[in-house]
Amino acid sequence: MKSDFASSLKNKISNVKVLLLLAGMASVTVAATAIPAVFAQSNTQTQAPRHQNWLNLTSEQQAKMDQIRQSERSQMDSILTADQKSRLETAKQNRQDRRQVFESLN
Repeated sequence: MKSDFASSLKNKISNVKVLLLLAGMASVTVAATAIPAVFAQSNTQTQAPRHQNWLNLTSEQQAKMDQIRQSERSQMDSILTADQKSRLETAKQNRQDRRQVFESLN
């Protein structure tokens, strides 16, 4: 009688293990199909342009701002040393706060 009970209990435990295994496999399958779909959806959304027109500038004003930015870049290139330019480039690659880097340049 003990062996029948033990055998029955062992079969029930085996059945539970199989059910848990199947449930785990089903959840992994669902996750594996859902996650790439979420990433694909987020990548297809339109991204804001880098220099968004927050001030609602006219095209002439935007062109003038572009000229000012270009002038600023050329002036900075003529002022900064090679070491300072290198530090700025490294900060840009490391996505550091450029203002803090500028302040550290003296």
